[in-house]
Amino acid sequence: MTKNKTFMKYLLKTQLNIIKNPCIDIQLVDKLTSKRQDFEALIDTGFDGWISFDLALASILGLESLGLIKTINADGQEILNPVFVVDIQLPCLDLASTSYRIKCIAKAKQVDEVIIGSKFLDHFCNQNKLKLSFDYPNNEIYFEDL
Repeated sequence: MTKNKTFMKYLLKTQLNIIKNPCIDIQLVDKLTSKRQDFEALIDTGFDGWISFDLALASILGLESLGLIKTINADGQEILNPVFVVDIQLPCLDLASTSYRIKCIAKAKQVDEVIIGSKFLDHFCNQNKLKLSFDYPNNEIYFEDL
């Protein structure tokens, strides 16, 4: 019997039929109220943090800031952003019951509502012994067993 190596596969979303943006469905959960909100999160391997979301979502989820942290934008500009603790779940994976409690930053007027950074991807893949593959010619994202 051959084991299927593909753990989960996602189709890449397209924007303006020109730019391919890799996205994955996630759920943010307020650790105090258990309020849940589903999002399509952009995978940004150039973002070296965990998760970044639009500041308006903090209000929607009823989150309270832990304080401010200095971050550096892609253009090199230093900025102070509020930090929040949220539970993250990936509801469409077999590991849907697995929750990750992490600190996230929030930015005012962030273009994409939720962005997943390389720290979260690294942690998720290492913890679950997976590798993440981007297959741009076929518009697919794979989480595969190592």
